[in-house]
Amino acid sequence: MKALLLKGLSSYEATTLFIDEAAAAFRRRGVDATVVDLGPPQDELGFLAAAVAGRRFDLVFSIGLFAELRDGQGRDVGQIVGAPFVVQYVDFPLSHYRRLAATAPATALLVVDPSHVEAVQCAHR
Repeated sequence: MKALLLKGLSSYEATTLFIDEAAAAFRRRGVDATVVDLGPPQDELGFLAAAVAGRRFDLVFSIGLFAELRDGQGRDVGQIVGAPFVVQYVDFPLSHYRRLAATAPATALLVVDPSHVEAVQCAHR
């Protein structure tokens, strides 16, 4: 299995550390984990497309970032990479309501609390 983990700008570098730790955890399980840093924000998706050109991944993962972005052709991260996109929200999801509301329907969301699941379900009604 090949996993692509995406970094971006992070308050206090917390999500940067989380991505590094997640990549290490994937590797311990025998997964070929690649980390791509998409910050600072300018043309994140253009940079991503260039970084993955000609490569195949089975999974794309980020922490709270990039699920709402579309490139000039209307493609989301999963479509650009050609793999399922999983985004984990570690903050209360509604604190990122605009991002959440614009998230591509095929994106899988991970949250840390049952109340977060309820919030996501309410946001998508």
